[in-house]
Amino acid sequence: MSDSTSGEPPPPRPDGDAGIPSSVGRRRRRRRRRVGVVGLGLVAALGAATFAALSLSTTDGSATPQAAVERLLSAVGDEDVIGLLEALEPEERSVLRPGLQDVGEELRRLAIASQDFDLGAVSGVDLELDGVAMETEELADGLAAVRITGGTITASTRPDELPVGSNLQRFLEHPDLGLELEPASTIEELAVDAPVIVAVEEGDGWHVSLFYSIAEAARRSAGQPLPSFGQSVEPAGAESPEAAVSDALRAAVGLDVRRVLSLTDPREMRALHDYAPLFLDDVDAAVGDLRAGSFRIDVDRLDLDSEVSGDRASVQVSGLAVSGTAADQSRLSMTYDGDCWTVDLGEGRPERRCTSEVESPGAPSFNRRIVLTAVRREGRWYLSPIETVFEQVLASLRALERSDLEDPDRFFGSGFGFGLAPFLGAPGVDDGSSAFGDPRSGEAPGPLPPGGPRPRPPGLDEAPPQPSVVAPSVTAPPVDDEPVDCFAGYDDLPEDATQEDADRELREIEACLQEEGVTE
Repeated sequence: MSDSTSGEPPPPRPDGDAGIPSSVGRRRRRRRRRVGVVGLGLVAALGAATFAALSLSTTDGSATPQAAVERLLSAVGDEDVIGLLEALEPEERSVLRPGLQDVGEELRRLAIASQDFDLGAVSGVDLELDGVAMETEELADGLAAVRITGGTITASTRPDELPVGSNLQRFLEHPDLGLELEPASTIEELAVDAPVIVAVEEGDGWHVSLFYSIAEAARRSAGQPLPSFGQSVEPAGAESPEAAVSDALRAAVGLDVRRVLSLTDPREMRALHDYAPLFLDDVDAAVGDLRAGSFRIDVDRLDLDSEVSGDRASVQVSGLAVSGTAADQSRLSMTYDGDCWTVDLGEGRPERRCTSEVESPGAPSFNRRIVLTAVRREGRWYLSPIETVFEQVLASLRALERSDLEDPDRFFGSGFGFGLAPFLGAPGVDDGSSAFGDPRSGEAPGPLPPGGPRPRPPGLDEAPPQPSVVAPSVTAPPVDDEPVDCFAGYDDLPEDATQEDADRELREIEACLQEEGVTE
């Protein structure tokens, strides 16, 4: 990910009780579903925050926790994405800024966002805050929670001015989505369900912390006491990027949560490290119960390739094999070869799914790589969860072309362009289901595969080619209104079933479909 900056840095925002503007759309209900434009506006704002070169500099902190929150709210009122990021704690800003910038550039390239987005003033959204009142609660030395106790937010939206690209507009107008944007305005009391905003004190003053705010909100929701800050799992790291990923994956499948935490970036995940003691004992107890039985999973093979650039590295998983025993003592296994997943959940019928199976002429391509990001801190390597998420999203976006999104029907049929079609049974996926023929088309069944996974007849995992054919379950209700599954007998075929058994079941399926009134 790039972390370039350009242009003159914006001047620091004054702290204090300046009036603070803001905006959000209201959901209006008619026959068609209407989307609150506020949500879309904020999504567009975040996405578009990546559109121009972000002129972000390391700005000074605020004098007090409330002043830090006021600075954040002032940026919200100005519809200023740059100001929002500037108000965050420096480490969080350094992680989020380049990721948002790169994602935004891809959204603009794909015509999801428009080309004329202004980071300093998001168009189509007007927010106005009035009479904001706050109170501060000290959580620990250098850590404070600010709660909004009064004030209002007036939100107005103008859909025709939102930074929506041409391809996104096509999706919004698609009849299957039923989305319609319209001007909206609303006024809300800020003190109602107002989130607690946590500020942290760094060397240059107070900053809002997104991650501490999330952790503190979760603590309050669970009714837990404050943790003993700074007394969580000791960061351990690893000697190399590959070792950090390998150790973390092995710890994860082994349910060693403490070890996983010790391998995550102690700066990026500082809030998680501080709040972890609130749930670690419960996790340890649950894991102990599992281990007391037969549950066990091991990593048998792990193939990794890495690219190191300074203190950051991208580690790709090119091969993986895990196996183990479930709580019911059945054997489990899973393998990955860089494209295909083969999973056996102990039923003796492994399921194999390959993301490349959905690729066909004219269909969108998508990311098939599993890449994790590692960072070096004081000579040790740690996983960066936030950067890893950004890299996976970026890899998927970069695999798409602008033309891939011009036809919403084709995009949905390909599994949303992200390789989901093989797992969703999307149309056009060749999963070998023609091996037994199609009883609705009169196709002769092929030979019974010797062992291995047995595909189901077409229609169970994919939409039928003709709308008059209903699949997979025929639910024409009999007298007792219970649905009828004409394929139940086929699903129950034993592993040693013969070709004659398969042919008989197919004839019974065809008879059932005719009886239930499902015709070509």
